[in-house]
Amino acid sequence: MIIFPAGLLMYGWTAQAQTHWILPMIGGVVFSYGLMLCFNSLQNYLVDAFYPYGAAAMAGATLLRSVTGAILPIFSPIMYKNLGYGIGNTIIACVLLPAIPAPFVVFKAGERLRERWKFKP
Repeated sequence: MIIFPAGLLMYGWTAQAQTHWILPMIGGVVFSYGLMLCFNSLQNYLVDAFYPYGAAAMAGATLLRSVTGAILPIFSPIMYKNLGYGIGNTIIACVLLPAIPAPFVVFKAGERLRERWKFKP
């Protein structure tokens, strides 16, 4: 979860400073790597935590991801035009900051959380 906002910050500020084209690309790669790590971890957790209803959990996660993907393009061009890439990506990275401790919470309390809401097949 630290890699995800770090990649956003790296991409935004190197694009804002109009540095060599490879630096924003490296930031994009770091962001994409962090995004895929979060996405794959969340998918695995949802399937394991909501057995035997893993498909329904994945459908809910896909719906949330799709709604987010539909809403972001509505306001992001205006945000980047008014604020620039650096501050715009900093705002999005700050929205992601509360999620940084999530893997640690799931690691420490994940078993208790999964047992709390046991599903009967």
